[in-house]
Amino acid sequence: MISVANTSTVNPLLFKNGYDFKTLSIPTQSRTKPIAISLKQASLVRSKKNHPRFEITFSDFEHKFSFRIIDIKVELDANRIYLFLRFEDNIIKATLSGTDKNDDGLIINSYGFTVEKQGETPLSVFLLKTFWAILGLSSKINVSIPELNQEASMSFNTNLKEISEFLKVRQIAYRAMVIEKACNVTLPFPAFIEWKDIESIAYCYHSIVDRKFDWFCDSTTTPWFATQKYQSILPTKNEPFQMKYGPEPSGKEVFGQPIFLGQQVGTIKNYIIDNFDEVKKAVSKLDGKEVLAKIRSKDGVIQIESDTTPELQMTAFSKDIQKLIDLDEKLDSMVMDKYFDLAGATLDGLTEEQIKAITERPRLDEEAFNF
Repeated sequence: MISVANTSTVNPLLFKNGYDFKTLSIPTQSRTKPIAISLKQASLVRSKKNHPRFEITFSDFEHKFSFRIIDIKVELDANRIYLFLRFEDNIIKATLSGTDKNDDGLIINSYGFTVEKQGETPLSVFLLKTFWAILGLSSKINVSIPELNQEASMSFNTNLKEISEFLKVRQIAYRAMVIEKACNVTLPFPAFIEWKDIESIAYCYHSIVDRKFDWFCDSTTTPWFATQKYQSILPTKNEPFQMKYGPEPSGKEVFGQPIFLGQQVGTIKNYIIDNFDEVKKAVSKLDGKEVLAKIRSKDGVIQIESDTTPELQMTAFSKDIQKLIDLDEKLDSMVMDKYFDLAGATLDGLTEEQIKAITERPRLDEEAFNF
């Protein structure tokens, strides 16, 4: 079997995919005159069996989410109404707050969203992280709750660090979705993800989608044998040479579940034997005995090429899911724009000389790299 290492030069770490969402609370700008929500009205909506809808439209992304309201809790004394929204296996809690009450009920003037329960499947996590990233990046969103006669426009403060983390987990979840579809498996998606699983997911994803890619190749010790086959491979002098493995069966383990990737070919283009003289002497005897070769890739990579690895079908995902998948480039672009805006804001009020002093690339002599 082709054996390729994950990046084992660092200690295994836990990657938290997130339960600690913060409530986002902002003032709303209603498109129509505010209509109060009464306790009676909220109770009637709660009792409906067909589940009323909570709709959010993101004009920047030309996308609309429609959630089922599965429960409602009213705290009129606290001027709050809580709506619990079903989103795949996720449950989002929408907090409707008001400061004015009249005889008709509570007049809403701000909204907030938190995650009540996060799903534990790749699709659930992908959807939730996509929604949360869009929520933070949109310049304006429109909320509509037809059953409660509510319509409002709003925007949220952007925490770029959190959004970047959402997008990282979103990518991992999407790659796990690809593995599920291509390999016909069902994967969990735990709250904490070890780096070895992140890298296994990446390897499987590249095997399925890219089919040919470079991967990490650590130095190792491998058996060679004193036979004509190995003698024909060995170069006459100690210099890098190309070494090919396979086709051989390949696989990884993701969240404790084996993923079979079919036949793959591994090619090290700059294969080096550190104990070359020892190996050459032993192999030249042609007595069939084993000799341990200390080998490595000069550039630290091995090229993997999929042969019979399962492929992802063009219609693997529904149109709605594919539309969200296709937001990758736009999401990345909007995050970068936000960072550039933030960087530009730090230079406001500075003179040209001050800006040059801050942004100029430092010049280092050769001694700077002697460590």
